[in-house]
Amino acid sequence: MLAAAGSQTWITKYIFPGGIIPSQAAIRSESQTAGLHQLHEFSFGQDFARTLRLWRERFAEHREGVAALGFDETFRRTWELYPAYSEAGFAAGYLDVHQMVFGID
Repeated sequence: MLAAAGSQTWITKYIFPGGIIPSQAAIRSESQTAGLHQLHEFSFGQDFARTLRLWRERFAEHREGVAALGFDETFRRTWELYPAYSEAGFAAGYLDVHQMVFGID
């Protein structure tokens, strides 16, 4: 989180401007400060890669319908690239997604 806070990537510029994804360590630290303790954690990045692939494929199947709704070529290309970029990151294990469950101390 801190290492990436001062940088700008395509994702932070066009998809999540101003967004910062907290690290697991930061979430745990702040949770402890708030009096919470972690009960469970589940990682599902590989499953999310498949979800992104399916979203990307379905978007491509409906590309003309999206255009008919008034979304321009730049928008359509962005929403083809973003899921593909993310899918690759999750499939390679570079990105991951976690469900974390906390309880009160």
